[in-house]
Amino acid sequence: MTIFTYLLHDPLFLLQYGVRFFQKKFKIETSFFSDEKLIKELSSGKSFIRIGDGEIGLLHGKGIWYQKYDKDLERYLRKIITSYSHQSAYILGVPQFVGFTNEELHKTKGGLRCWLPSKIEFSRIFPRDSFYADAHFFYRKGNFENFLESYVSTKKILVITTTKNIKEYGAELKKHLPILTFFESAEPHPFTSFEKNYNEVIAYIKENNLLAKDVVLLISAGPSSKPLCYVFSEKGLQSLDVGHSLEHLYNENNYESHI
Repeated sequence: MTIFTYLLHDPLFLLQYGVRFFQKKFKIETSFFSDEKLIKELSSGKSFIRIGDGEIGLLHGKGIWYQKYDKDLERYLRKIITSYSHQSAYILGVPQFVGFTNEELHKTKGGLRCWLPSKIEFSRIFPRDSFYADAHFFYRKGNFENFLESYVSTKKILVITTTKNIKEYGAELKKHLPILTFFESAEPHPFTSFEKNYNEVIAYIKENNLLAKDVVLLISAGPSSKPLCYVFSEKGLQSLDVGHSLEHLYNENNYESHI
């Protein structure tokens, strides 16, 4: 079914996959921010958008279990990627695995099949003269907590995430962070809540006379996090696509296992 989907949606991608799969030394040369430089960029007010293997599949008509394929979502993802530059209001995160050779990825269980599509698509549509963040930066133990304490906790925080996350982790998060309110994202298929979430946030900020410079949005809503961060960043609202790391704050769970 996956091969058929790729064949219909992007046959050239499928052809390149077939060729690249057997090239042991194939890797992508790109530039990553150091951890220190990334924190500096984010502390200056830039948003953070992560593109992972799920988003790469969505670019080619392939849905994932918690987000069905959507043409509008694909258009947003392509715009976020192709328009990225050092002047963007956001930092784009990609897995550092794009810089690994096929041979190196093959040594890890499922690594080549998981990350080869990202490498191929990076070579096709990602701007090559820009710096990128490690998409899993906030998944590495301590990175998110330290950034929250040093920067985010000084802001007025709005959170967009699923009802399940709010019920399970919301009360604990509010003990540690100055969260003003939560906005519920659909589960599954969070992109169906995209317009609702956007309008709710804009209305809340207006009704409460909040200044954009004082607000940070933490968004954990699957692939919908990407276009939400993008449109909010265009409005001058700093938005951080934090993924699963939001679920593991202030507990003993190991969120590095999600890498």
